[in-house]
Amino acid sequence: MNFLEELVAEWFAYLGYHVRRNVQVGPRDGGGYSRELDVVALKLDRKPEQCELVHVETSNAKPPDIAARFESAARYYGEAFPNVDLPVPTLRLIVGVGGKPKSETVNGIEVWNLAHLLNEITSTLPKEDWDRRAVPQTYPLIRLMQAIRDCRPESLLGRRTE
Repeated sequence: MNFLEELVAEWFAYLGYHVRRNVQVGPRDGGGYSRELDVVALKLDRKPEQCELVHVETSNAKPPDIAARFESAARYYGEAFPNVDLPVPTLRLIVGVGGKPKSETVNGIEVWNLAHLLNEITSTLPKEDWDRRAVPQTYPLIRLMQAIRDCRPESLLGRRTE
């Protein structure tokens, strides 16, 4: 598992999603699996229209190259979350490159660069300082981002708002 998969999985868990990572699906007759899903996150709600399924692949591949991976994965979501009526998934590709935050949609796939992902995560952190409301230690990467934000006001994660 690469650090982007770990970071994305931890962030979705922090937000209250049920998270599966590196899910091997489609067993082959001769052994092995036909594919692996990097991160699949499911948020359940009493109102079915509020449920959300997000499939995230982390790669440096271009969106046209990754589209086939998402397309072939669609039939396997039930293996990741059996016995659940699943909503239509949000498809997201996280690309671990890029400078300024960037997000675009290509062929129905949300494509985020690392800077955009970090901004999204930072925006979900508690507004209070670390000493008043720290992220639980069960989310070490997210907690680290909060510590960096609070200890270095002009960090790479953006300016701290007063």
